Amino acid sequence: ELVFVEVKTRRGSPRGTAEEAVDARKAARLIALGDRYVGDHPEHAERVWRVDVVAITIDRRGAVERYSHLRNACVTG
Repeated sequence: ELVFVEVKTRRGSPRGTAEEAVDARKAARLIALGDRYVGDHPEHAERVWRVDVVAITIDRRGAVERYSHLRNACVTG
């Protein structure tokens, strides 16, 4: 299985959470990039692939307050 990982970091959440930063438009772009990568690398043509999101929230000092790993966050069809 081939996994593409988008890592999003936010300091606090006044503009939304790190998870919310991967909206429908960003998800579509990530899927298109994964599809293009697989298309450009024939050795992966038969491989199952997915896009995960790792979301990290840090405090003012840069310490991790919260993190999550969303498997298959962008449905690839």
